[in-house]
Amino acid sequence: MYLKTFLLAGSSLGIVTHFVTQESMPWWPDTAIMGAMFGTIAALGAFQHHRTNRLLWDALKGAVRRSFSR
Repeated sequence: MYLKTFLLAGSSLGIVTHFVTQESMPWWPDTAIMGAMFGTIAALGAFQHHRTNRLLWDALKGAVRRSFSR
């Protein structure tokens, strides 16, 4: 999941930044570095999102269990 996020975000945002700038950046190394940076940030964001969802659901399940165990 994180590799797919890295590859999709990195390649798409790298290509977008290549064409959006006033002067086109060279493909190597500028566009590749920008793509790798965007891909890394997207993968870390997906990891944190997954982790936060798990923590929230665990807290909700714990609260429900405590309320029904009384």
